[in-house]
Parts: sequence; structure tokens; C-alpha cells
Amino acid sequence: MPHSRVLGEFPSLPGGEHFGLVFAKGNPLASCVDTALAKLKANGTLARIHDTWLAKTGGAPVLK
Repeated sequence: MPHSRVLGEFPSLPGGEHFGLVFAKGNPLASCVDTALAKLKANGTLARIHDTWLAKTGGAPVLK
């Protein structure tokens, strides 16, 4: 993705990986993003994005 960078990875958790986004408190886009992510997960697009772009982060450090 242009102008984006993986700065670190969270350690894998039991039951699968988890991703996060950070918004300023009260940002109205947070609920829109939650809705969009739920749809992407339900139709399999999120899994395809993960397999294509996120599974190979290129050595980003694991955050503790």
C-alpha cells in the first residue's frame, strides 16, 4: 500500500492472529472501519489480503 509501513507485529495469540488500527479518541471513522472489516472478514477478502500482503511482513519486529 502506498505511504504505509509495517512497524511491528504483535505476537501470535492462541486462536489466530489479531490486527489493530489506531484512531484518535472520538474519531467518527472508527465505527465505519469496524463495519467494513466485519464485511471483509465475512466474505473472505480479509483472509486474502492477509495471505497476499501481511503474511510476509519482511522482518518487522515482534512487539512485546
